[in-house]
Amino acid sequence: MSIAVQNRNTSFKEVADKLPKKRKLIYNLIKENEPCTRIDLSVKYNIPINEVSGRFTELKEECLIVEVGSKTNNISKKENTTYRVVKSKDERIDLVKKKMSGINRRKIKVRG
Repeated sequence: MSIAVQNRNTSFKEVADKLPKKRKLIYNLIKENEPCTRIDLSVKYNIPINEVSGRFTELKEECLIVEVGSKTNNISKKENTTYRVVKSKDERIDLVKKKMSGINRRKIKVRG
């Protein structure tokens, strides 16, 4: 592995390590239980769903977790989105680029 790749990977790990306490907890729980849903973690670890859901949203906005599918909730019988952590710096860069591209398209639509 090249030094540049090692540096990128180290930098990516540092981002996750510097997360606020609750966000880091949820990030680590997702990593340990992936793929998982918000309700999976809420039930398994007895964390209020509003706390879990908020952290999922923050992690998704920061491009640290990604949607990977869905599964049926045993209680509601509805489909819930499953997530996993982003595996590499390159994957995160791609997600950020997609996110920024979407933001730019929305700005163009509003103006045009």
